[in-house]
Amino acid sequence: MSTLFLTRIFCMTLFFSSAASCFFINGTEVGNGAETCVADDGREGKEKRNVNHKQHHAMPQIVNLGRELVRINPAKNCIEYSQNGGRSWVMRCSNSSYGTFRDLLVYGRELLACTSKGLYVSTNDGRSFAPRCTNTSSYGDFLNLQDAGTELLANTSKGLYYSRNEGRSWVRR
Repeated sequence: MSTLFLTRIFCMTLFFSSAASCFFINGTEVGNGAETCVADDGREGKEKRNVNHKQHHAMPQIVNLGRELVRINPAKNCIEYSQNGGRSWVMRCSNSSYGTFRDLLVYGRELLACTSKGLYVSTNDGRSFAPRCTNTSSYGDFLNLQDAGTELLANTSKGLYYSRNEGRSWVRR
């Protein structure tokens, strides 16, 4: 396979449980490995690859939280907020005990954060977080979240999971 072909491959599992969960950024695969990925020209690739899950985001995650924008600053591994549409940012939370921040999701009145140590929840706009689900041995590393209406979806290093109790427990899809 050519490098150009590999960099164009993109597949996500959030809505298709049988689909692969891998994609490529600058020739580096990000996902969970030995699945089939379909390129935008329809070709498939099936190769087992070593994957570095720590490099799963190319850009920081940003969410709307009331009148504020809240984001992950990956360079500082902290949560920042902006009250002026993103023109300037102020640090809100920097605590290494949560692990490396990966993804944010506003879910009801809570702010959920995927980290390298599991799923954490904030009820104070990201000032502090409490563990919601840190059982990564069962579910794998939490990579990203999606609000699917009646359930919460999590793409993990072990596949796609859903929760119907705000992320306290998960079932493999």
